[in-house]
Amino acid sequence: MAMRTIGLAYKDVDKLDLDEVDPVIQNTDGSPAFACETGLTLLGIVGIEDPLRPEVAPAIQRCYKAGIDVRMVTGDNLATAIAIAKGAGILNVELHCDKEGNVLPKRAMEGKV
Repeated sequence: MAMRTIGLAYKDVDKLDLDEVDPVIQNTDGSPAFACETGLTLLGIVGIEDPLRPEVAPAIQRCYKAGIDVRMVTGDNLATAIAIAKGAGILNVELHCDKEGNVLPKRAMEGKV
């Protein structure tokens, strides 16, 4: 199952200035972090599943029967992409995985932007 995670956090403010930046904290790219996005209290982290529509897997199978090779390109992380591809029938466990269920080399890969 592929899960997406969402963090839930808050902070109390008297006034919200969306343009104010934190004088110390930076984003991972080195840019200043917005003050409204710093000093938050984490309420929790939840996982949600974005299930495939029921017609996806049968459509993939029709493509294969018609001689069309199906490839998936996504911005998801590799583990999520593999779970989605297995659920859609793009990655067939019998053909593309070893006995432990791990995807064989060059059946799923990460690229660099």
